[in-house]
Amino acid sequence: MNVDLHRFSVQEETQTNFELASEFGLSLHDVKTLKKKMGRN
Repeated sequence: MNVDLHRFSVQEETQTNFELASEFGLSLHDVKTLKKKMGRN
């Protein structure tokens, strides 16, 4: 998984998990896991 964490953290404030998954080429599970690792729900 190669994700720009800064861009992810900025966009997660305004986008849904589904939109984030689509934008970064991730599964919904990956988005939830990444948010959990970053200390966000």
